[in-house]
Amino acid sequence: MAKAPVSKVPANPGQIEWPADPYGASSILKQAITDTASRLNGQADKKEVVLAVLRIAIEHVEARFASQVEENKLNNEWRHAQFEGAEAIPPPKGYRSR
Repeated sequence: MAKAPVSKVPANPGQIEWPADPYGASSILKQAITDTASRLNGQADKKEVVLAVLRIAIEHVEARFASQVEENKLNNEWRHAQFEGAEAIPPPKGYRSR
């Protein structure tokens, strides 16, 4: 039987030292990950599905973040133009008031 690779992260979910998250943005994710890991039951096919889902989730986070950065840029440009007294310019598509 092959040995599992050595990891700095413990198998016991209660002993995982997660990064601090002062915004609370990842608390549900952390719980879902530990719940899902507990359901693998040592089955490689389940593990591969979960890892594939996590890879896609990471790609989604990167894509959504890039979209938000662009949206913030457009919103800030619009706000600046309004402040500078530009003619009434409609807000950019997807504008969110804060």
